Amino acid sequence: MRLRLCLNSLLHFLVDGVCACCLFQLLADITTVNTVAVVLTYDILAFMTQPLTGWLVDAMKQRQRMLIAAVAFLITATVTALIVGRWPFIIATLLGIGNSLFHVWGGRATTVSTRNDIRAHGVFVSTGALGLTSGIMFHSWWLLTVYAVLLCATAVLALRYDQNEEVEECIDPSTPLFKLESLTHQEILRPIAVAGIMLFVLFRAWIGERFTMDVDRTLPLVAAITCLVWIGKASGGWIALRLGLVTTICIVIAGIGVCWILHSSSTAAMLAGLFLLNTTMPVTLYLANVFLPRRPGLAFGLLAAVLVPGYLLAQL
Repeated sequence: MRLRLCLNSLLHFLVDGVCACCLFQLLADITTVNTVAVVLTYDILAFMTQPLTGWLVDAMKQRQRMLIAAVAFLITATVTALIVGRWPFIIATLLGIGNSLFHVWGGRATTVSTRNDIRAHGVFVSTGALGLTSGIMFHSWWLLTVYAVLLCATAVLALRYDQNEEVEECIDPSTPLFKLESLTHQEILRPIAVAGIMLFVLFRAWIGERFTMDVDRTLPLVAAITCLVWIGKASGGWIALRLGLVTTICIVIAGIGVCWILHSSSTAAMLAGLFLLNTTMPVTLYLANVFLPRRPGLAFGLLAAVLVPGYLLAQL
């Protein structure tokens, strides 16, 4: 299981790296296009379509085809950008669809193969921040080519490993932090709980963007933010497992409140707030799978879909 999680996490890094590198290098070469419109096209397709692609991957019997399709869309976009060097909206569309297909496949594969291990959720989602930042900050055609080649090679390894391993289709948590069976009126609580988790994720996206809106994003600060986001997501599962969900959530919410009060006058408070905020990422994914135990792809997609509205609300 550890090898599979490592492969999925590496794929996440490469997918986000390819998307960011391809899009921003293309936009750097084409100065006549509306950058905001292109990026928004990508974001909407990459994130807000994930409930649909998540439902689709849950319904598929040969789910490896989802990864193959995702890589095909991403490589098509990359080759088009490298050869043609234009058509930004078409390339953004291909990248967005490929990104959406991969994330629900990866989220589902991680959930099922680890039986909803909260630590695995954090490790899988954390590498996306590294790929995204590296693609934006150091975008070039050479880096895009390297990422694309590594993506194909890693996808082949992941597909081979997936075929050689029998994975029990069961979301019986190996880290039983939360017992759904202990609740009354379970069927009534499930949609309410999922809606509540989605609202929290939307709020997290909003406040995360607000934390960094007024700062001068120098390279050292961007590197610090990226590292803390990565560490926060990766360590959140271990923290929750050690302290318990309720204690972790209470400490994190209190800490975020203090950091919010101080963040405009203190860079340290802003960075601490971002770290605490991102430790909740594996918690929300874990809980979403608890309430949607047979729909891990949909659970992942529903939470991803509200990230863009949260970001847009912060901009407004």
